[in-house]
Amino acid sequence: MPAVIPTNVTHGEPEWIATEWGGNRTLDEFLDQCTETQADLAGLQLASAVAQIEGAFAQVTRQGVPGAARQMAIKLLEPWADHAADGLAWLFASEATDQLRMAVDRVVKTALSASLTAGPLDYHASNVVVSNSDLRLSVVDLGAIGYDWPGRRLAQYAMSVQSGVPGGRFRTALTPASVTQFSEALAQIHTGDLGSHVNELDAHALLIGAIAATQLRAVSTGAASAERTVAWGASETRITSLRTVILRTLSHDGPANIKLFLY
Repeated sequence: MPAVIPTNVTHGEPEWIATEWGGNRTLDEFLDQCTETQADLAGLQLASAVAQIEGAFAQVTRQGVPGAARQMAIKLLEPWADHAADGLAWLFASEATDQLRMAVDRVVKTALSASLTAGPLDYHASNVVVSNSDLRLSVVDLGAIGYDWPGRRLAQYAMSVQSGVPGGRFRTALTPASVTQFSEALAQIHTGDLGSHVNELDAHALLIGAIAATQLRAVSTGAASAERTVAWGASETRITSLRTVILRTLSHDGPANIKLFLY
């Protein structure tokens, strides 16, 4: 989070605040240009930053997540989850076999059964800025706050989609190390088993990739919206880069390790 510099307080409530400058580049832009080593470091720093946000909202989470919030989160994700196996099969020029569908069902169950926490809702790599000097990350634009899965937050923040960039590609800053670091923080902040947090985060990361594959498939067949078609296109670069993201192993024995069923 950027440090708060001045504030103007009237009648006990701040009318405005100003924060330090975080940098000229978003994480979305940075991941398109950086080395693997820099991307891995960014993943660790991002895990630390998002964990700090989880800690800041922990008291709200402990007050209880409204049942309606959980129902709404699942309702928004389920339609995409229903097409996840078909999207993955298309992306890897494979078949949506019964084995693949069962494997994806396990991933979806793991992702959707995870606990929700209070925190940002507008989470994507363009809302993370990278400093020009020490590559420090700052999460910005926290105007929309609500309940969502913490693993989904981190995975989405870490995913560069290069929207609107000709020849743009997908890339993630997530690594096994950053996933473990974030999961350890979740276990301390919200309790829970470390392995469960790792598997839930991994499941959300794969589900995000499968949703991207479904959207990319729609672009390639002309079924996508004009806005999505312009933003992404269906270039070979996008297809191959998304395959790389999905095949990146984040946990070796979790339900999201379904690579054997993709070919």
